Amino acid sequence: MNEKNILPNGVFPVMLTPFKNNEVDYLSLAKLVEWYIESGAAGLFAACQSSEINYLSDQEMHDIVKFIVKHVDGRVPVVASGHTADKPAQQIRQLQSMVEAGADGVVLITNRLGDQNFTDQAVIHRMEEIMSELPENIPMGLYECPSPWKRLLNRDILKWCVDSGRFTFLKDTCCDTEMLNDRLALTQNSNFKIYNANGPTLLSSLKAGAAGYSGVMANYHCDLYVWLCSHFAQQTLLVEEMARFLSATSLYEFVNYPTSAKYIQKLLGTFDSTFSRSIDEAQFYTSANLLLLEHLQALADSYRQKIVKL
Repeated sequence: MNEKNILPNGVFPVMLTPFKNNEVDYLSLAKLVEWYIESGAAGLFAACQSSEINYLSDQEMHDIVKFIVKHVDGRVPVVASGHTADKPAQQIRQLQSMVEAGADGVVLITNRLGDQNFTDQAVIHRMEEIMSELPENIPMGLYECPSPWKRLLNRDILKWCVDSGRFTFLKDTCCDTEMLNDRLALTQNSNFKIYNANGPTLLSSLKAGAAGYSGVMANYHCDLYVWLCSHFAQQTLLVEEMARFLSATSLYEFVNYPTSAKYIQKLLGTFDSTFSRSIDEAQFYTSANLLLLEHLQALADSYRQKIVKL
């Protein structure tokens, strides 16, 4: 980890979990880690929704994160969640397990911090309860996971998190430019970083001070998000064009994800199987979906050629 536990700016892909015969495919997982790093990822977000954590046992999540941390071998930071339980005691055990697996930071899922009727103070109390049981030197992050429902942090709770000194980053899923700008203004004089998960608002958020991107589309073309996060300040037509491409193609997120992303990884030679525990992969295999992804790959490759020519 960086000095003072500050994560680097850039792309933090939300990691997929490869399966083979319904078991975790560690050979493919190792290839996936290499693909992320070779694509220029600044860090990895393991044991998240894209990892299908609601379909993994606590032991599987621990083993997966431990494997990832070992394979990464310090090249980039690895943050992990695994925060799926309803009861606080089990949530604490899950997060402690991520620490024991070697994660550089743990991520609390905001909808696990109480039901939809919880007051601000009740949510803060739950976070205090969890914080007290985790090592003080472990950075903590927050993830506004949309499933099974989305809890967006209001300004008061976010300010409390920033002021606590224990929380250092947010995977933001508000998908709203005005709210993002307000959050970035609130955190600009702190060590707290915001990673946007939304393609359409990404460029404007980077210009306003967002630290980078942490969304599902990094599983399709991680390198193009890395390029945009590195070049967003340049006033060029290609920056604007790339931002529009990434914005429009973010709709692919709704094409039977994560099976569609696993299909891309299979085409790349990273995965052996597209099996997902979270959806029936038979829903994905239609001629229209395969053609969509073929077109996506061709368009992404055309932008890679433009970058190379610079």
